[in-house]
Amino acid sequence: MTATARRSTTLHYLSLALITALGAVLRFAFLDRPPIWGDEAATFARVCATFDDLLGRLADAGFAPVHYELLWWIGQHHPLTPTTLRMLPAITGTLMVPAMYWITRELLGRPSLSLLVALLTATNAYLLNFSRDAKMYSPFWFFAAVNIASLLWWLRVRRGVAYSTWIASGTAMLAFHSLGGIPLVIGLLIMLASRRANWTAIPSVLASWVLGVGIWLLTIAPFAALSLIPDLDHRCAIAILIVGIINLLRVIILRLLRQSIAVERLLIRPFVGWLNFRT
Repeated sequence: MTATARRSTTLHYLSLALITALGAVLRFAFLDRPPIWGDEAATFARVCATFDDLLGRLADAGFAPVHYELLWWIGQHHPLTPTTLRMLPAITGTLMVPAMYWITRELLGRPSLSLLVALLTATNAYLLNFSRDAKMYSPFWFFAAVNIASLLWWLRVRRGVAYSTWIASGTAMLAFHSLGGIPLVIGLLIMLASRRANWTAIPSVLASWVLGVGIWLLTIAPFAALSLIPDLDHRCAIAILIVGIINLLRVIILRLLRQSIAVERLLIRPFVGWLNFRT
């Protein structure tokens, strides 16, 4: 790369950083204003009591749990002020700026247009409003954008880290909102319509989603069950055991993800005979 090209690249990414900083200022400035409104008050009501109460309210409302569980956990360590409730949406709203830049680069490959999309994202009134709202929509949209961008990245490079990012972002997207199932279907159609589509990969993709959701459920369920144990000492001991098991699983999963392509081939091998179609 020549010196001129390096300067151009540096200026380009500096522009992206400045646009992202602009988005952060617009999202974090006076984050405590306005006061909590209707839906935010309902969010606070769900997370201000015990974990048992939270689970019961989520079951009645039918919401995906992760956003509320994160707010409940934060509330155990910090007062749930308007700023605290809106912090996670503001963070993911800021990260939405480079996420939209990324998805535009993957779709069109035009750096200047990608910067324009990033600028529109940073200053968009609709996104700004939900980035300053205590609901789950900003995190959900962020992970949806990352999910589609990482899918396009994987289709371009066919590497394990891209595939793993696609699976992880999709799992997080579903954990924040059940409507994440719609981008998953769209992503599957994009994969099948791609130039290097491999229909024999369908079972492994579906198995990966089931594995991701299953890992998430196995992580959350033990801590939810802890609330049924009345004795605090036993509860703490079991919590330590659960954390140890989760850390062990994390190490195993990370090692598997490093070889995700090999795992994918292993998963699809039984289906090759009857789904052997390539475009």
